[in-house]
Amino acid sequence: MIKPLNYVLIIVVAFSCQENNNSIKTSTSPPNSENIESWETIRGQTMGTTYNIKFNTKGKAFNNLKRTIDSTLVSINAAVSTYEPESIISNFNKTTVQEVTLSGKSLLDRHFINNYMSSKLVYSDTDGAFDATVMPLVNYWGFGYTSKKPVTKIDSNHVSQLQQLVGMNKIMDHNDAEDKSINNFTLRKLQSTISLDFSGIAKGYGVDIIAQLLDDHDIETYMVEIGGEVKVATGNNSSKIWKVGINEPLKESSLYSMNSIVNPKNMAMATSGNYRNYYETNDLEYGHEINPVTGFPIQTDIFSASVIHESCQFADAYATAFMIMGLQKSLALVNARPDLEACFIIKKNDELVNVYSYGFEQYVIE
Repeated sequence: MIKPLNYVLIIVVAFSCQENNNSIKTSTSPPNSENIESWETIRGQTMGTTYNIKFNTKGKAFNNLKRTIDSTLVSINAAVSTYEPESIISNFNKTTVQEVTLSGKSLLDRHFINNYMSSKLVYSDTDGAFDATVMPLVNYWGFGYTSKKPVTKIDSNHVSQLQQLVGMNKIMDHNDAEDKSINNFTLRKLQSTISLDFSGIAKGYGVDIIAQLLDDHDIETYMVEIGGEVKVATGNNSSKIWKVGINEPLKESSLYSMNSIVNPKNMAMATSGNYRNYYETNDLEYGHEINPVTGFPIQTDIFSASVIHESCQFADAYATAFMIMGLQKSLALVNARPDLEACFIIKKNDELVNVYSYGFEQYVIE
């Protein structure tokens, strides 16, 4: 598992689909296999949370699919879960050897390397707002995988010391393959105590891998959801519309209180926020999103950030980064990128207001 459920912002996903009333049916021929609507749901547990998958079988039998999905998710956990003591990432974090070489021939190594490289890309693109080395600070503030103890007396000197262990620029990497495929991939810690944590990207990565697995089984219409991160697909002959709900980002709101409903349209969506995972001490609130630059929990104007991208791992990572960056910087980044769209929920005059990137509104159903 990657992260306990109560440490993940949940998008309530409506596993529902509806007929597109605008579709025109002119054929009176008997339905063929392309038009069969036969739905199957697979559920389970992974990464400290749950997964839900719904797909159109078109009348075909997929008897071993759940077993394949579960074994795939187990392999991802064995690579990138900090809760698995012998995972690739746990061994990387524990070792005092500063240089570690991984083989692209190993499935577990590839899962680890893919998460690392994607994290590095988002780290660079967000000027360090998304940082997979931030866990020492997250642990200090009581939101990590160590004992969950609220901070009652802030030790600024200790925070400063921990910041010396934070920064993906403190890990160097090298791939000796001439064709740039993953071969012998070497990571070098500039400090032996540097550690990694992929909890801000791994669930999205898991969604992408399972979605690819469904694609490989020629399943065209599906929804894959892990801990609130979701990816949908609608085949060319399907008239279904997927509905995904974004939570109302208020402490008093239930998990089923929706701010809006969207249809990601063959894309992935992830949401991040602080309103579910926080604590109060000395009349101050501390949320689980930690700014790696300041070392302190964030105090930004964004209550939640929902990001749409073709890849769920990137939607996951950017949603986390935007909570750190604040509205103006986040909106500027999204609007400059044709592959990203986002909905930011902020508070203005004591009311929640949705701020959309240029293209997000096309996904909003209600």
